[in-house]
Amino acid sequence: MSRLSCLLVVLVCCLSACATPMKMPVCSGVGSALFFDEAITDIAKELNAQIIGARTGMEFGSNAVKTVVFDPFVDIKNAQELKINAQIYDIMSRTFTRDIKLVPLTVENLQKADMVLTGVITLDDNSAAPKGKAYHIFASILTMRGGLPKARVCTWAESVDLTPMAVYQDAPTYIKDVYLRNQETAAKAENDNYPNTAYIQHLETRAMLHHAYQTFETGDYRSTLAELDEIAKRPDGLNMAAYSAQYMSYIALDDLDGARHPLARLFKLSVDSEKLIDVKLLFAVNSDALLEKSERQAREYALWLQEISKIVKEYGLCLVIVGHCSHTGAAPYNEALSLKRAKAVQRIMTSKFKELSKKTKVLGRGFNENIVGTGTDDIQDMIDRRVEFRIIDCSRM
Repeated sequence: MSRLSCLLVVLVCCLSACATPMKMPVCSGVGSALFFDEAITDIAKELNAQIIGARTGMEFGSNAVKTVVFDPFVDIKNAQELKINAQIYDIMSRTFTRDIKLVPLTVENLQKADMVLTGVITLDDNSAAPKGKAYHIFASILTMRGGLPKARVCTWAESVDLTPMAVYQDAPTYIKDVYLRNQETAAKAENDNYPNTAYIQHLETRAMLHHAYQTFETGDYRSTLAELDEIAKRPDGLNMAAYSAQYMSYIALDDLDGARHPLARLFKLSVDSEKLIDVKLLFAVNSDALLEKSERQAREYALWLQEISKIVKEYGLCLVIVGHCSHTGAAPYNEALSLKRAKAVQRIMTSKFKELSKKTKVLGRGFNENIVGTGTDDIQDMIDRRVEFRIIDCSRM
């Protein structure tokens, strides 16, 4: 073989190797839990390496800097956007090389971005963790055109500050809808060839919602409402997150009458799409008495139960009121307590609407259906101390 032929063979081999994108790793169900800053730094380094590896292939073409929009991570079990995203963004911005330009989630940035980075955080079982549980953090980078995964990674963290943005605190329900599920699917990116089209299509509305949440953080609730009115004009703007934010804004303005409409729409949308309503009714410790920390909260609780009662009447529904407890104490005690709590809610509802006694029944599940299950009785397992209203066929009453 001539020297020229050898060179051609070497060149072809190099091009073939370059055309093969870097394989994305499969996430493990067990792993050593890191300090939070270390975990986020490792995620950024791995995502960076995968993007650079993919860019050496023919599919990515140009070596130009890639603009990546940062879609804030969510606590998937409590369905909340977290304040700690500011720290995540800062760590990732400092860790990425000059090949990646990370920018905040805005409508303007989405229009010029090449890709989007998103993530979810969840407390999972991990036999390698000291307490058998740790925080599983998933992140991925997807193309803006088509929503195809270009990089994905997951790791474990010992602890995570799950403090939500203010608009989620004391909200009436958990926003577990199709948009949250789409973000979880995109963040985990389990299928390399799955086009996350629905997730990408909702990003502009999500960017507008995120800006409204930031406005809410500043205490400018009227401007928040104005932004939410603009969001409502979009095809995907009439969603649970937007109605919840509207409700919270009216409550912050001490306008209970204004809050009534978005609350009703929030509950109806939950019934239509999820067939249940998860309500954040909090109880005093070891008690079936509602924990009403203020006169306003007492009025809010009354409003929540009144609107749910109206929906039952309007839709001709039947409900199972299901009480839950966090994982502390003995199982029989918690099952009895959760049943007492469900009965307490039923009594409040039937005192206003007597006909609901034939439309509702109660169930206490103790800690058998915990979503988090830590038994810490704090913000991370708040969802375990919930009351659910499950829609059932009235023939089953």
